[in-house]
Amino acid sequence: LIEHKFSSALKFQQASRYADIHNDYDSTYGVYWDTSYLEPDIPGFVGGTPYLPGSNEEQLYRTRWRAVTDTQTFNQDTNLEVKFSTGIVEHKVLGGIDYSNFQARQGTASALDLNTINVYNPVYGQGVWLAQCGNTAAIVPDLEICAYADQEITQTGLYLQDQLRLGNWIAMLGVRMDWVENESGNVTQKDDAVSYRAGLMYEFASGFTPYISYGESFLPVAGGPPGDPYDPQEGRMYELGFKYQPRGANFAINSAIYDIAENNRIVYDTNSTLYGRQIGAVAIKGFEIELTGQITQNLKVVGGYSYTQAEYDDGSTINGNQIESIPKHLASMWGVWEFDQPYLQGWSVGAGVRYIGKSWDSYNVIEVPDVALFDAMIAYEEDNWRWSINAKNLEDKEYISTCLSRGDCWYGNARTITTGLTYKF
Repeated sequence: LIEHKFSSALKFQQASRYADIHNDYDSTYGVYWDTSYLEPDIPGFVGGTPYLPGSNEEQLYRTRWRAVTDTQTFNQDTNLEVKFSTGIVEHKVLGGIDYSNFQARQGTASALDLNTINVYNPVYGQGVWLAQCGNTAAIVPDLEICAYADQEITQTGLYLQDQLRLGNWIAMLGVRMDWVENESGNVTQKDDAVSYRAGLMYEFASGFTPYISYGESFLPVAGGPPGDPYDPQEGRMYELGFKYQPRGANFAINSAIYDIAENNRIVYDTNSTLYGRQIGAVAIKGFEIELTGQITQNLKVVGGYSYTQAEYDDGSTINGNQIESIPKHLASMWGVWEFDQPYLQGWSVGAGVRYIGKSWDSYNVIEVPDVALFDAMIAYEEDNWRWSINAKNLEDKEYISTCLSRGDCWYGNARTITTGLTYKF
């Protein structure tokens, strides 16, 4: 991150980031109950009805899925900010260019267990795995990657934004142009789009500031079947809200309602392939509220709540159902205590709780229970230095975060501890 102020009216900013990530994902999960259903495409395999809740079956067929992915990403954003006036109107103009490059090489493999396992009295290590590799099938002890597929996405964007002030009125107008090239296998897909954003707010003397805004989005989507890249995801949003902090008060309230529409979202349901499918549209509506307050000289508290009605809007069998992984209710409360005793000067501790409401799969059949998670923080700060250690899911609670309609679910993040050291100069 680089920032340089040429003067009080002109500022240059540059941000670059590079990441190189290797991921080896290997999972085994249930797919069919032991019934008389025959899977015609897999010699020697007898399967049954998909794994769904409410069944009284005991013997379960399993499948194993492995994906090895190497990913490199590079992002760069360069812009200039200039302040000036035209008569009684003040301007803050921001213009720049950003560039991103995403490269991924992924290999996948799958295998089916020819033997079943009793889900109530499992005996492990008895599986006979039939691995699929190209057009051949063989019983193998290890699941090796058969072939790899490559994908590269490059995106270049030009943007210009003007923030205008006239007395207590503040307006914002912005435009962005994107060019995207998505190369998957021997297929190259090119897309471009112009997106706009605008906002208007008014600052009352009481500290109450209402606003209204409109924005559009254009986002390349990685993944998809080899040789068939996904189309970019597009959307628009209306938002109406306010910010309120009374003059001299030690608390503030922020709240907003919003209406979002998106196209080309990826969904994984019983009609999907292994790579999912892009559906026509989703509609997301909701509201959120946040309160912050300096309760005492030492204690600061932040609390928030949001309600989200996120529904599929593609006219299919899941039309009107809540999008999986998006609960309707989210709430959080966080407090930080800063010590002022001489021997503890600079130290602070924090603790909080996050509530994640229940959600459903896209067919509203499998329920994901709600959960409350606790977080904590310890930090030390002096003139130029700051050190902190943060813990999320402090209790290491085991919980489910997502379930798909095809029957598979995922655990949420276990206890995660991070630490960081910052120096300002």
